[in-house]
Amino acid sequence: MQLKQEIKLQQTLQMTPELQQAIKLLQLSTLELVQEVSVQLQENPALELEDEQEETVAPAAQAAEEPATNLYSASDDLRQAGMTTGEETGAREPESVPASSEEIDFDRLLEKYSEFRPTDEEPRNRSDDDDMPSIESRTGSSETLTEHLLWQLQMGEFSLDEELVAREIIGNLEDDGYLRDEGIQAVMDRTGVSPQLFETVLPRVQRLDPVGVAARDLRECLLVQAQTAFPLDSLLHLVITTCLDEIVGRAASGLAQKLGVPAREVKRVVELIGNLDPKPAKSWNHHEPEYIVPDMEVFRDSDGKIVVDLNESGLPKLRISGFYRSINTRKLERQDRDYIRDKIRSAEWLVRSIYQRQSTMKKVAEAIFNAQSDFLELGEAALRPLKLHDVAQAVDMHESTISRVTTNKYAQTPRGIFELKYFFGSRIKSSDGEDKAGTAIKSRIKALVQGEDRANPLSDQTIVEVLAQEGISIARRTVAKYRQQLGFPSSSDRIKVL
Repeated sequence: MQLKQEIKLQQTLQMTPELQQAIKLLQLSTLELVQEVSVQLQENPALELEDEQEETVAPAAQAAEEPATNLYSASDDLRQAGMTTGEETGAREPESVPASSEEIDFDRLLEKYSEFRPTDEEPRNRSDDDDMPSIESRTGSSETLTEHLLWQLQMGEFSLDEELVAREIIGNLEDDGYLRDEGIQAVMDRTGVSPQLFETVLPRVQRLDPVGVAARDLRECLLVQAQTAFPLDSLLHLVITTCLDEIVGRAASGLAQKLGVPAREVKRVVELIGNLDPKPAKSWNHHEPEYIVPDMEVFRDSDGKIVVDLNESGLPKLRISGFYRSINTRKLERQDRDYIRDKIRSAEWLVRSIYQRQSTMKKVAEAIFNAQSDFLELGEAALRPLKLHDVAQAVDMHESTISRVTTNKYAQTPRGIFELKYFFGSRIKSSDGEDKAGTAIKSRIKALVQGEDRANPLSDQTIVEVLAQEGISIARRTVAKYRQQLGFPSSSDRIKVL
């Protein structure tokens, strides 16, 4: 082994910060892009909005007439950026900003305010703002399930020990409102409560609003609700306690004979159970709605040509600050010059990257909808097989670029709002020689299940035979996979309970 130096020539691909930024912008949604632009506007002083008032630079003649004012304003802006001009080097800076000749008289201002401020006896003049929601409705926060339960706990008659245990039970509830084994063990460990006291406090918590919260399983949740709403219906309590699995499994044909009661009583009990809430905490799980802003609108023009119109309504229009461009032409210190040039270069690259993103997104969307042109009139049943490779060849780009462009990008079509990835699907052979898209097959399966006889639902094998008659060859396991993705249970579970 020895140390030595050698010269080697090789090619490597390096991701510059600018290239990384361009790739990042390419896969951002419109809302995410607006947020990114807002961050760049705060970090880069050379970047500004087009609708902002452009700072004008005084010509040389005006600068000669007002040297002190122009020099101070320029040096002040540069001083905020941590820079000084070459002309200022060694020059004495102003000791302070000249104050205005007129100072504000706050006492007089308050007197004027008191003259026009409405008194308690004098009603305030109504304006258009009175139609706006109250400040409470705009700033108030929704109450959580924990807060709701703790408020009821304070209003109840609990001893100190019982309240301690109840608070721990409420604090260990899961998102669906159930108290499972991990939560029970946590309550036991933190409070050291005896099993007897725990079994005394838990039913009281379960009967708080919403009734059935803190249940340990589905059976207990429904039973608590039934005992609270129908305390005298013993048959209902018995069915939930002993026969709930048979009802859930839709095999209640022999339930009346097993219990020795009329069939109409079993039907009545089943209907009551169906009205109970298996997830009483569901309505308390407040999630902020996520709104989808379409990145583009797709339609046909009067000539029948597909048009892709990008949505740029919320995207701010950027430009390079004229003030910083003018400073860049002056004689500056090297570090100041490098700073300004770096900011201008970064701003130019951002503007160029956004333009390239919009151009690429439009080109890819046009290729997708030209391939799926029948979708605009016929819907998902007319979708054709489409892969990333097909679009990449059409627009002469790499498949990874197509994948980034179609991520979190939504199109407003005559059929609704769809993510661009929705229009890609697997290829399934058909007898007529034209391949079908997996999404179109899934749509057909959905139509068959929704139109079936509830008393005699279609099995997966029957669906396979129906599709075969329509010229679509598909395996039964594929039908089962598509059915599960659509959220439909098996045929035995779809039998309507009589």
